[in-house]
Amino acid sequence: MTVAPLTDLPLWPPTNLDRDPLVPLDAGERRRFAGPVTRVRLPTDATAWLVTRHADVRQMLRHPGFSADLTRPGFPLLRKYEPVQGLLARW
Repeated sequence: MTVAPLTDLPLWPPTNLDRDPLVPLDAGERRRFAGPVTRVRLPTDATAWLVTRHADVRQMLRHPGFSADLTRPGFPLLRKYEPVQGLLARW
């Protein structure tokens, strides 16, 4: 199996994080994300899988390996994360 170089992967989000989320992607941007599952490059230079079909999203959300815990290794962050020490320990 060959893996595409990181620079060949489409960037997600396609432009930047300040983009208006209600403006749809243009035709060229949509073509880059045409597959139901597409490997993408994040602004942090990490890679992630972009899942776009409803059935695939439902299956992914039910999978035990999927997590919304951003402290788990490999969590696909869009920005660098600096954990705050001790903030929640007081609660």
